[in-house]
Amino acid sequence: MINQEQLQRIHSLYQEGRFQCNFYRKKLADARFKNYEDFSRIPFSRKEEVRESSVYDRTATPTENIFGIYSSSGTTGEKKYYVYNRHDKKIQEECARIFMNMAGIDEKDLGGILSPIGTGVMGHCMTWQFSAVGAGVVHCPEPSPENIVKTLDKFPVTAIATLPQVAASVIENPEHAKAAGNSTVKSLLLGGDHLSETVRKQLENTWEADVYNLFGMSEIFGPIAGECAMKNGLHFPTRYLAIEILDPKTRKSVTLGETGVAVYTTLWDKGFPLLRYWSDDLISIDDTPCPCGSPMPRLFFRGRTE
Repeated sequence: MINQEQLQRIHSLYQEGRFQCNFYRKKLADARFKNYEDFSRIPFSRKEEVRESSVYDRTATPTENIFGIYSSSGTTGEKKYYVYNRHDKKIQEECARIFMNMAGIDEKDLGGILSPIGTGVMGHCMTWQFSAVGAGVVHCPEPSPENIVKTLDKFPVTAIATLPQVAASVIENPEHAKAAGNSTVKSLLLGGDHLSETVRKQLENTWEADVYNLFGMSEIFGPIAGECAMKNGLHFPTRYLAIEILDPKTRKSVTLGETGVAVYTTLWDKGFPLLRYWSDDLISIDDTPCPCGSPMPRLFFRGRTE
């Protein structure tokens, strides 16, 4: 459930004209923000609508405030492009510092980016998250198992950012697996796909390193949520992200702790603001205190509706 403070923030963004773009104009024709019941009448935003709109239909950011235009990975269809403004970059760095610190990454680390660096925002966010804590980076833009092993042999990489399946690609070959285990890597920061506990254990055994799950999405950035040392749910900042958890059939809020579809609303002057964005992600939320001491609630990814 979105709380009153978050509703007030959304209303402020609305009054400031942050949603004054073609993508939201009809949706907000009769918008009210007095309470959640009012807010819940605003139509959902859907991925299909994003695909059918242009990048400039979805932003109210003037050209001088654009930091960059980046795309989704395109793994499930045609790439979708998004405007990222200078405030997006600032918020991304703030979130990255939180979650990198939780994983014990700092300026003494050398990060290995196992991801293509093109228009896709994922590879850039992986780079930015290390920069946010003062760590250096080295890129492996064609991360085959052979190239991963060569990178580890050449450079004293201590932390790797990549997809779970890329990190797991070294497991099949005993020589590659041995090289990974003997490397200087102490942490794997994984995102972009679901990380099961079975795969986490396999990776930790092979790499002899801690594996942390990070959560991001092209429509926002990464990481917008991340694991602490407890590795039991991903903390997320309620000052920047409001999440409704809805029953996929009734479209009504589920009880806290139950699984439902995540509907995201961003809470800053974002290049492409999300307003009731129906994600198809199935998650649950736990707001009980975490043993790590963080006041942020935790989300648990349960799958997708598709």
